[in-house]
Amino acid sequence: MLEFGLPGWILPGAFVLLIIGLPVLVATAWIQAGPDVPGSMSGDPVGRSESRSGSAEPVSNAAPGVAPRSSSPSGLRAWLTWKKAIGGGLLAFVGLGVLIGGYVVTRSQGIGPAASLLSAGVLEDKSRILIADFLNQTDDPLLSQAMKEAFTVDLSQSSVVRLVTPAEVSSALERMELDPETRLDEATAKEVALRDGIPAVITGQINPAGSGALLSVRLISPESGTPLAAFRENASGPDEMIPAIDRLSSRLREKMGESLKSIRANPPLDQVTTPSFQALRKYSEAVAAIETDHDNDRGIALLEEATAIDSTFAMAYRKLSVALSNTFQARSKVDDASEHAFRHRGRLTERERYLTEAWYYERRGDSEKAKQAYRELLELDPEDDWALNNLGSIYLGDGDPKTAEEYFRRIPRDSAIFGRLITAQLRQGSIDAAEQLLNELTSQDPDRDDWYTRMALQVEREDYEGAQKVTAARLGEDRDSPTAHRGSLSTAVALAYIRGQVREARRLRAERQELTERSFSGAEYLGSDINAALVENWAFGHAAYADSLVAAALRKYPFENLPLADRPYTQLYAFYVMRGRLAEADAVLDTYDANFPQRDRTKPDEALRFADAYRTMLDGNRDAAIAAFRRMARPGDLRTSEVWIGHIFYAAAEYDSAIVHYERYLHQSHELKIFEYRYDLAKALTAIADCYDRTGQPLRAAEYYGKFADLWADGDPEMKQKAERARKTAGRLLGESG
Repeated sequence: MLEFGLPGWILPGAFVLLIIGLPVLVATAWIQAGPDVPGSMSGDPVGRSESRSGSAEPVSNAAPGVAPRSSSPSGLRAWLTWKKAIGGGLLAFVGLGVLIGGYVVTRSQGIGPAASLLSAGVLEDKSRILIADFLNQTDDPLLSQAMKEAFTVDLSQSSVVRLVTPAEVSSALERMELDPETRLDEATAKEVALRDGIPAVITGQINPAGSGALLSVRLISPESGTPLAAFRENASGPDEMIPAIDRLSSRLREKMGESLKSIRANPPLDQVTTPSFQALRKYSEAVAAIETDHDNDRGIALLEEATAIDSTFAMAYRKLSVALSNTFQARSKVDDASEHAFRHRGRLTERERYLTEAWYYERRGDSEKAKQAYRELLELDPEDDWALNNLGSIYLGDGDPKTAEEYFRRIPRDSAIFGRLITAQLRQGSIDAAEQLLNELTSQDPDRDDWYTRMALQVEREDYEGAQKVTAARLGEDRDSPTAHRGSLSTAVALAYIRGQVREARRLRAERQELTERSFSGAEYLGSDINAALVENWAFGHAAYADSLVAAALRKYPFENLPLADRPYTQLYAFYVMRGRLAEADAVLDTYDANFPQRDRTKPDEALRFADAYRTMLDGNRDAAIAAFRRMARPGDLRTSEVWIGHIFYAAAEYDSAIVHYERYLHQSHELKIFEYRYDLAKALTAIADCYDRTGQPLRAAEYYGKFADLWADGDPEMKQKAERARKTAGRLLGESG
């Protein structure tokens, strides 16, 4: 009956009702078939009949010497009637039907002990069950394997559970760095179940009992080992083994629905290689923290704990390197974790090895090797989210957002990394499509944390005030997360500089630097102050303030006290070049070369390329400077070289050429452009406005003067005055054109 979703007591119950009803039917038939009771047919209460004369006289049918039967209707014949017998039988079977119906309803609704696995909400399709090797206490070494195989055959016929296959078990054992043929005792089976999210384990034991055996089976929770169901059966001899196993299996299958409900919520751990279960649990919690909860601080801390437990845990090192890189932390930490992962890649599965090698090559700027590794991974699994996301990201970095979008579109929409598609659309200038997708994802998941993307879309629409409001709201929500708060503070600082709010930018930057000292590194603190000094000097002409800012930061964090890989040599070199302090710049560059004699000079970083191009521009060699700035441009980067080439043509009074490069700079789409715009947006707007004015295009000139006026309308008093002058100029030009 189990196959029909009905309990085994239904047929025996019906049989019992028939057995009980049979004597009642026999007694009723005997009573109703016996001699008539006087008066029973005439209805005369006194047993009288009418005489020929019409007078009523007593009549008796009793034989001589025999007392007449009682004429009272309260005897057995009154109770044992066919009507009552048939009615009672029907009522009994109706009751049985009600019990069956109640059982079926409660089972289908997942209520009470009758609930099935599916109806109780335990299963979405087929819940996986793992059968461990049974413990054998008898002298027959083959008995436990025979019992496990019999159980496997019986349970494989279940329509609501799916047995874990030997191939799945072998894969889990390999990730545990065990021989795939390792015996699956209870402890090992529990760990396999926990790693792969299997809700229950079946264990069993065989004990000798006279000439037979006592068979016991338990359904246990892999998390706690608590028995969820336990049964025993006796087998008096070898011929009784299979029937006993059948009875155990039937009882266990009927019980599973109730027992598994309490453990359904246990999620599978990530399927990565480590012999340490505790390290794996830390890793899985870290992945969930980073990718689902967007809590990078907790994720990084958990990954560090995982690598402390298992110092050869390559995938934990790889994920740690990625998390540190994504949160812009010290290069030394990022590279150290990447190198640890690469060093231990020989222990990994094929998928893990491709991921580890690809990230290692990506960190070293070898995008072709990284792409190849990801492509080989996609040969194994065309739907691997990580490979699709990372390969798409490389194409973004290569300046090919269209190809990147093709990879991102292959990622399921409910994936935590699907937001990269928005970035690809934004970089192609498809602002409406990017915003539509963001709104769609937000409606599906109102808890999505997409404040930065929404801010970037506001910037693309030149709504810098709206971008500031989005960022300010975020600042009030993320103070409990140092990494998240640092990111929103950096964004707020950039936007304040862009809008000419220097005092506000300095206030926010001071808060950020306090956080950096407390939670991050001295190298990051120093680098941040150098970047701020570059903005203050170039965008606002605050040279003395910029010099004092860098000097104070160097006193607090001298280079010699910082990890070598984290020292911001090229940033400091660029600052000294822009300030015209060339002797100091040369000294920094000499030290850099001495400490990194093996560096690839064909691939210098952006700050070094910029400083060299700027220095060429100072020398007055226009063509060489333009060529140097063009070499600075890298695929996928912001087109910062365009604004500098525009500045060169503007200084040379070649206004048409300057316009071309300024327009390219101002109309690029990129989610990170606020961090470049803090240097040059205001300068570019006023310069292109003047270029249009000088080339006889007053309407275009007025348009850009108006944009600059709007940009600094709420700036500091000095900046606001410049904005007001620009607005007056725009008005004059519009009047002249009219």
